[in-house]
Amino acid sequence: MAKKHRVTYSLDVFHQAISAYRGKTVSYVEASKKFGVPQITIRKHKNNTNNHVGSGRPSILSNNQEKYLGALLEELHSGGVRLTKETLSKISGDFMKKVKHNENLGKSILFVCHKASLVYVGNPGRHWFDNFFKRNSDKLKMKKEIKIKKHSS
Repeated sequence: MAKKHRVTYSLDVFHQAISAYRGKTVSYVEASKKFGVPQITIRKHKNNTNNHVGSGRPSILSNNQEKYLGALLEELHSGGVRLTKETLSKISGDFMKKVKHNENLGKSILFVCHKASLVYVGNPGRHWFDNFFKRNSDKLKMKKEIKIKKHSS
């Protein structure tokens, strides 16, 4: 398998190439030669109206929505609410459902998981939480539930 090459152009040059191609001032071949951005990259991003660059799955929440959720959780924590995995799951799931419901003008979107061909409605999963805490590790601390065992005398 061939080794992937890293990009050698800046994000500004990339945006200039895409803008020139979208504005139909140059073809994607001419934009590639002029700005040094690969032709396939220019063609792929022609219809990418929000200019998102990067790999991976699109986020459930926008950056502003995620910052708001982080601030909300931080405020709850400072107010004395214990942020356990269960409470975080419930709060985050309710927040996401409400946000997505409002964005889709009444078309309710729920988090549906397929497990053994059964469909159930749930809250965001472990991977979302792990990534959310990595992005907000400076603000949020989660308490781990510890079960206390009774000692019989």
